[in-house]
Amino acid sequence: MKSISDVISRLYGDNKPAMVWWGKQTLKQNQYFQLDLGGSLFTLQRKPNEWHWYTFRQELETNLTSIRFLDQFQTTTSPERYAAQSATGDFVLFPKLADRPVVIKTVPPVSILPGEATQIYVSTALWFGLSLGEESRKVKEFQTRVLSDTWMGPNTMQGELCYASQTAARTSLDELQLRPYRAFTPVRISNKGNDLLELKKFSLPAPLLSLFATESGYLWTNSITVARQKDGNVEINISSGAPAEAGNSELLMEPRVKPDKNALVKTLGVLFG
Repeated sequence: MKSISDVISRLYGDNKPAMVWWGKQTLKQNQYFQLDLGGSLFTLQRKPNEWHWYTFRQELETNLTSIRFLDQFQTTTSPERYAAQSATGDFVLFPKLADRPVVIKTVPPVSILPGEATQIYVSTALWFGLSLGEESRKVKEFQTRVLSDTWMGPNTMQGELCYASQTAARTSLDELQLRPYRAFTPVRISNKGNDLLELKKFSLPAPLLSLFATESGYLWTNSITVARQKDGNVEINISSGAPAEAGNSELLMEPRVKPDKNALVKTLGVLFG
């Protein structure tokens, strides 16, 4: 797999879009790097023999994304400290998808008629990793937005621990609000059952998805096809590459967990609650 620097070079050359917050950066001694992702503010300082990391989060998500290099930074918060006697001030930020499935609540719910299908676009908050020095020296992962825990399944014995989120379940790409700190997934859902399929929430298998960077600087995942069968089971297919909506793109991150096969089968209760 290519390094993040290789992906940036191939996609953007010397014209990297401003919203591309991930990748390699360099700090001078005692200088600060500050990253604002939707109201979550992350600050990194390089010290002579250590690095300091600060995190500040607003409760409400904003549309702001910015990068700044500062000589001074005032805070009453104690930093996370990482000792490193390194001659280089290089560090790398690499975006990732969630380490658990994300249960997405559709607002308002969508009902799919028997024999019909629909495609929706969903977005999920990204994680990102921090490497100090070389790209392989990974220190820690951070959530761009802190998601609450939830259980997805018909009972406490059947199901799995997930994160909770919500979406407007856009059916048109033109209605989708693109944000550089979120990943976008096309989901096609077909109802082969004999009754209505009410889509109030569903479980997005984030650890099984790859992350693709586009020419415009946004991040997409594989597309997902979900088919509800007449027997009540749900068959899930994950595409092998980037979705058509991503346009010219490069693989940025492989899945956290590689599925045993492209087609997965789950019960209706585990996938749709």
